Amino acid sequence: APVPAPAAAPVAAAPAPAQPTGTEEVTLKMRSEDGRFAITDTDANYCPSGSFPLQSKEDCQLAAKSFSKGFLPDTAKEELEPTGCVFRGPDQDMLWNEDPEGSPHESRHVVCATAQFQREKAAA
Repeated sequence: APVPAPAAAPVAAAPAPAQPTGTEEVTLKMRSEDGRFAITDTDANYCPSGSFPLQSKEDCQLAAKSFSKGFLPDTAKEELEPTGCVFRGPDQDMLWNEDPEGSPHESRHVVCATAQFQREKAAA
């Protein structure tokens, strides 16, 4: 009897956003014109349900371009700022913070990927 072809390997989903540590739900404040990225309110350290943390400095740079914001090329390691891709409100620019835990900050926003960006990455 013929052997059936192996099933296609499932596409790995992006890791789930980190669970909130505070009691207030983080909300998305603004979305890029191309719909691929979103920015949270301040005082957040995770992406809310339906959005995803960016996985690389390169993706953070793409997000900065989508929002027409500057991008700081040097990688930060700041425990007092959110982890991952960060939008600095007063400076109107973005940076990649590689501190593994980070923390909410009153003038920093987490930059998140939308489902649209996740689909594009999976298809690439």
